[in-house]
Amino acid sequence: MRSGRMAEKGDIVTETANLRKSAMNSLKYILASEPKDKVLIIYDNECKDIAGAFEESAKELGLNPMTYRISEEQRPLMDVPGDLKERLSEHSIIINTFKSLANETPFRIKLTDLEMTSGARVGHGPGITKEMMTEGPMNVDYRELQNIAFSFMEILHGVEKFHITTEKGTDLEIYLDGREFETDVLIEKGSMGNLPAGEVWAAPVETKASGILVVDGTI
Repeated sequence: MRSGRMAEKGDIVTETANLRKSAMNSLKYILASEPKDKVLIIYDNECKDIAGAFEESAKELGLNPMTYRISEEQRPLMDVPGDLKERLSEHSIIINTFKSLANETPFRIKLTDLEMTSGARVGHGPGITKEMMTEGPMNVDYRELQNIAFSFMEILHGVEKFHITTEKGTDLEIYLDGREFETDVLIEKGSMGNLPAGEVWAAPVETKASGILVVDGTI
């Protein structure tokens, strides 16, 4: 029994360390934190351990973190609570860590719009889990991820057309016509990126695609 308790305690310590490692790397690289930054972590009961990891990592980096817990009694939220609205303008980094409810989409849209309007760098992680933090896409070398993303964007700069083919029969041309590629591996002031991060994207021209697109799955 004693050895079992020791193993369980060891697992908790390891998990906590891995959570903090991913949180710290996100703050240092994706959110480009500086000692002057004030950090607001918005969380719910499901993500309280993740929020705690971000809070402790922020303290270790010399930042000034504060937390806001979403009340389960008020959910699903359709609007941003008034007391939360009042806090947004006080922070230069805001991290959203809470479960993703389909009927809270209007709340999330309003929240991120307000966060970006306040000028914050926003790490948006609805649906984020401890597994993502410890074993999945949050537990990566963000410096290497940034190098890959920025190199990929250099290659794609100025590309005006993509030709996509697959073994299932897709044979499609899409056009960009000057639309620039973006990435979420470095979140700038007044902008939002997803947590986990790692995308490079551009919006194709809506009216110029031609060819065949085979869709054999659902999301």
